[in-house]
Amino acid sequence: METGSGILARLITACIQKLSNVGLSVRCVVCDQAATNISALEQLGFSESNPVLEVVQVSQPVNVVFVPHLMKNVRNNFSKYDIDIGGKVCSWKFVRRTS
Repeated sequence: METGSGILARLITACIQKLSNVGLSVRCVVCDQAATNISALEQLGFSESNPVLEVVQVSQPVNVVFVPHLMKNVRNNFSKYDIDIGGKVCSWKFVRRTS
């Protein structure tokens, strides 16, 4: 029976390959450092000394980027709520408009 990290490793590989097949260039995989994520990435060749995944049929390197929970929480809250700083409003809609 395949483990959760094995399934995740297979899904990561499939997604990268499918994106590559339609002409997109995947440069990195972004996730937090949950044990399942680390195990899946290790199955794809990641290590502290080698932060690049070994994905079959992809010509460019695919790096691993870990995002701490605090940054994800800030992003998630900012996407839901505006922030008022001294009467000036910061809003996620401004981020979406410029991207």
